[in-house]
Amino acid sequence: MRKLLFIFFLIPILAIGQNNKIIEPEIDAKTIDGLTKDSIVRTSAVTQTILGAKTFSGSLTGSYLTASEMLITNSSKDIVSAPVSAYPSLTELGYVKGLTSDLQTQLNLSSPTVKSRSYAEIATIETFRDRVIADGGSTEGLGILITEHLSADVFGISTFESNNFTVSAGVVELADNITLRGFLYLPETITPTAIADFGAFYTKADNIPYFQDGAGVEKILSTGSADYGEMGNVYGSSATEAITTADEWQAMYHANITGASPHLNSGFSFVAGSAGVIASIADAGGGDITVTDVAHTLLVGDYITINGCTDAAYNGVFEVLTAPTADTYTVTAVYTATDTGTWQMGSYLLVGTTGIYRGSWNASFSQSLNNTQTSITTPYINTTQSTKATASRLLANNTDVGSIGGNGLMSLTAGDRIWFAVQTTGAQTLTFTIRNMSIE
Repeated sequence: MRKLLFIFFLIPILAIGQNNKIIEPEIDAKTIDGLTKDSIVRTSAVTQTILGAKTFSGSLTGSYLTASEMLITNSSKDIVSAPVSAYPSLTELGYVKGLTSDLQTQLNLSSPTVKSRSYAEIATIETFRDRVIADGGSTEGLGILITEHLSADVFGISTFESNNFTVSAGVVELADNITLRGFLYLPETITPTAIADFGAFYTKADNIPYFQDGAGVEKILSTGSADYGEMGNVYGSSATEAITTADEWQAMYHANITGASPHLNSGFSFVAGSAGVIASIADAGGGDITVTDVAHTLLVGDYITINGCTDAAYNGVFEVLTAPTADTYTVTAVYTATDTGTWQMGSYLLVGTTGIYRGSWNASFSQSLNNTQTSITTPYINTTQSTKATASRLLANNTDVGSIGGNGLMSLTAGDRIWFAVQTTGAQTLTFTIRNMSIE
């Protein structure tokens, strides 16, 4: 009888994969500190689970991963590449490098302001409604506020371009018209340094708009004020000025110098003048004098003429500094001794709006002296004589009637007073049959 011999061989247990191929579990040839066979658990034919925290002394290579993409876990907790179509790229992540605080907080602080590269006179632009500067030559919003000067490195770039303007080398060049719907606010500044071939629009502390050309020539722009005013006496309502002292200015104050109808005023206010007699003068100290006149009615800031005093230093044009009582007021003059004389406050137009105005005036008058005399009439702004609008006329006798007039541009500030004064070569009475001053 033949005997069968069975020989058994020990072979490793291998996993059978697809297509009946034997799959040998592979572990990358890297040293894993503390890894033992007891640390590896096979959960499937192709998967090993490493238990516990391990240290890898080299790099791990995943041939199924996409280079230079972040790693995330999917719904199965597998480590996969984060596609840049849905997740930030490494380059995009680099943009936030260096942040020292919450990004949203920083955006909230800076979002109301749209900043543009510019030279020293171009500033931050902020629109009140949507903070949008639209391409195609249109800037929309409830208003644009220019708030601060910017340095050349606002965006850290040297050139910025859009469809309608270019910023390069510190200069903004417009390629098309820009339409502004709303308001443009300019901060008050000082006269800038001129830039050749460029003009500058700006406003200063005097509330006047300016234009400077490329050669540095500064020009005042018209303010476009709608204010206008008139005062004087119309034909048939003569005004007499009794000149008490020769060759001394006397403010024209008579009540029939008026701003009432038919005179027209808008933005200007008419104030009637007054006059009085100086009873005495005393030293007020500090280079001032105290003038006494019972019930003078003068207020601080009034402008007056004083004449007829023995001391010539007391005669002239003055501003009332104080009115401590109803019977006294002070002006600036060096005291020498008490004196007497007369004073006048001219009827005036009070300026309501700061700006550049053109004024003109005309008058016809006669004199009381029956010999040759020269009379001068001039407008004043506060205590300053408008010499370019001053007129002089010589009359031969008391039957002559002469006409005079003047005109000029004036830079006026709200609160200024416009009034007139007259003087003649002899103490006499001048009768103005007509006088009218108009300004706009």
